[in-house]
Amino acid sequence: MGESQTLRFKIEDADLAARVAGDREKPALLLLHGSPCSSRYFRNVIGPLASDCFVIAPDLPGYGDSEPIERASFSHYADVTEALLARLSV
Repeated sequence: MGESQTLRFKIEDADLAARVAGDREKPALLLLHGSPCSSRYFRNVIGPLASDCFVIAPDLPGYGDSEPIERASFSHYADVTEALLARLSV
């Protein structure tokens, strides 16, 4: 089973942390947490899922290991997530 690693990304005005695991050649699986929560919520399922998928579990801005931002909205979270996926070539 895949061990996750935490990567950091500077996207727009966000310093974003994301846990990733698995083979990048396999289908990607995006795990988004709710509020208040973080990617740590998925710590027990990332490994098992990584055997079949490339797992991406970001900490949304202001949660977990990601820094807070001034402009926090669901629309902005979507933009940041889309940019993260592009950075990871997903």
